[in-house]
Amino acid sequence: MSPIMELLYGYILERPIMAYYQKSGYYQRREAQETLTDRLRRQLTPPQRALLEEVLLACASTQDTELEAMFLAAFDHAMALSRGGQSAPLMAQK
Repeated sequence: MSPIMELLYGYILERPIMAYYQKSGYYQRREAQETLTDRLRRQLTPPQRALLEEVLLACASTQDTELEAMFLAAFDHAMALSRGGQSAPLMAQK
C-alpha cells in the first residue's frame, strides 16, 4: 500500500468502521464467538488451550489480511469508477 492508502486504511479501522460493525451485526457475532471460545477453553487441558490460542492468533491474522485485501479491492474499484470505469482496476493491471 502507498503511504496515503495506509493512512486511509488506519483511519477507517479507527473510526468509520465502527458504524458499519453496528449495522452488520458484527458485535453480536463477535460476542457469540467469544462465548463459544470461552466454553471451549474451559474444557481443554493447558497444552490444548495453548494450541487453541495459536489457532486463534492465526485466524485473527487471516481475518486482518482479508480485511486489508477487501480495502485494497474497494479502493482500487473506486479509483476505476472515478476514472469513468473505462480502465481496469489498478491492481488488476499489475
